[in-house]
Amino acid sequence: MWSVVPDKYGIVLAHEGDIVKLPCHVSLATNVTWLRTDESMSNPLFVFLNGQIYDPLRLRFGTYNATVGDYSLKIHNIQHADAGRYQCYDARQQLLHNYTVVVRGQYKNLT
Repeated sequence: MWSVVPDKYGIVLAHEGDIVKLPCHVSLATNVTWLRTDESMSNPLFVFLNGQIYDPLRLRFGTYNATVGDYSLKIHNIQHADAGRYQCYDARQQLLHNYTVVVRGQYKNLT
């Protein structure tokens, strides 16, 4: 299992079982929403609204430290079904981060 972050183009190449971190850093945010924007899902994955965290789907998601402006989405034990486009949106500052997550088969340790 590895921890994976996007490249400079916002693309994440992960293997099943990896932990994926999608960065979203925003200063002075009151509302931040993570969406999965591909055809398979249109509901918010994770919402930070007026100081409260809402995780409506109760999936393998989590954030780092929202109190210092880090609203990064962390996907534990990523699976093929998690592949797709993700977007961090801050309605107050009109800030948008787009990521594409590609999931390959499990990583095989050759040792």
